[in-house]
Amino acid sequence: MYRFTKITLVSIISIVILYFCYYFALNSYYTIKRYLNLDNTRLYLLDVNEDLEQRAIRNKEEINFLKDRITHISMFMRDKIDIIKFDKINEEKFQVLNKNLNLTKFSTDFLNIGKHEEARGSAYLDILDDNLFLMSGDGILGYYDLNEKRNVSIEFKTIQTNIEEFITYERFYQRSKFGIKDILVFNENLYISFIKEYSKDCFTPAVVKGKINYIKINLQLIYEDENCINYIDDNTRFSAHQSGGRIKGKDSNTLIMTTGAYFDLDHPQSNGSSLGKLIEIDINNKEYMILAKGLRNSQGLYYDKSKEIIIMSEHGPKGGDEINIYRLNDFDIANYGWPISSYGDHYQEFSEKTKWKYEKAPLYKSHEDYGFQEPIKYFIPSIGTSEIIKINQKFIKNNEGDNNYFLGSLGNKIVEGDMSLHYISFDENYENITFEEIMILNERVRDIVYYENTNMYILFLENSSSVGFLEHSRN
Repeated sequence: MYRFTKITLVSIISIVILYFCYYFALNSYYTIKRYLNLDNTRLYLLDVNEDLEQRAIRNKEEINFLKDRITHISMFMRDKIDIIKFDKINEEKFQVLNKNLNLTKFSTDFLNIGKHEEARGSAYLDILDDNLFLMSGDGILGYYDLNEKRNVSIEFKTIQTNIEEFITYERFYQRSKFGIKDILVFNENLYISFIKEYSKDCFTPAVVKGKINYIKINLQLIYEDENCINYIDDNTRFSAHQSGGRIKGKDSNTLIMTTGAYFDLDHPQSNGSSLGKLIEIDINNKEYMILAKGLRNSQGLYYDKSKEIIIMSEHGPKGGDEINIYRLNDFDIANYGWPISSYGDHYQEFSEKTKWKYEKAPLYKSHEDYGFQEPIKYFIPSIGTSEIIKINQKFIKNNEGDNNYFLGSLGNKIVEGDMSLHYISFDENYENITFEEIMILNERVRDIVYYENTNMYILFLENSSSVGFLEHSRN
């Protein structure tokens, strides 16, 4: 009896020790990964006889090796996590049109692969029934039951996918500009837009689709454009940030999608390419049709079926962010002017080195004078426009009409209107903006969705890698 009890006790202690070892290793990995900025790490070697040039080469090799190891470990570990926990960090109060609102934020240390220099984490949201879907910028998918109480924390249960079959290049899984661009839950299917490597170092927008399943979703490619853009160098001849990628459902067979130009200055005005466009995608035959062109990087998209309009928020260059309206009863391809017309300017001054850019992109300070559509609104300086979504009259009733929207902003300068939620009202015909108010969040707003059952808006906020619940104040 004593021997049996002793063996049992030893077994239990061993199991407990193994569990804590696993738990510690797992959490240590993500903590180290979060705080170790490998791009800025200096690995000082002990060989004092080695000259500085040799040491620099060895350090660079060591850094690249560690980057590769972190990517490989990350890809392995992502399949081992069942729960992503978000802890409550704060609750803030706002007032819009004399309505008192609360924003409650829940942050996580797990989603720490930000897709912008200012972002701790990046993710996109959508809702099916009572479940909030979230996909991180590097492809981790989870869902949260919105019926569960939100006290000190919330938990997203992970869903496995085969996204890695379509994305094999390592930049996607690292802190970089490459990644997921949007998700859409539509007709019991999950749609994911992302930056695909069409061929070696040549990138293009793509969309995959999979039937909703809460264990694993098997994705299939339904769209890609063979007109890929070659990666030459960051921010001079190529930029993965300028990739658009917002998707919305139009009908059971059709998606609407924005595509960026990836810094290319020829494709946005070409009818032979889907880049720099607003397009319709036939879900069944994978073909697309151009609705509008002359776009640089539309990060916000809203389709109003009843009014037959599409609203796009557009990133300009240095200044010149826009809000554009596309009317579905227009039979011609609408043209918004990029890169010929823009109220923004080039970041680089004119020189012999940048002459080519000024010739291809003169950035005329008028659209109408050159045969293009004027934006309904432009922002100078830029605010970093992101998602735009209609405000339900149940949430904030405006007696002047129901053409009211939330527009998220990114950026990093509060004084310019960055890191905020903008309340915007249009006139009846969507020809002018009649009212604006800004809620300063001090957070980059990456995505916004509306949950009608409890009348609240849900945001993904990049600076704190958090999910924010915006609802009416209970006080």
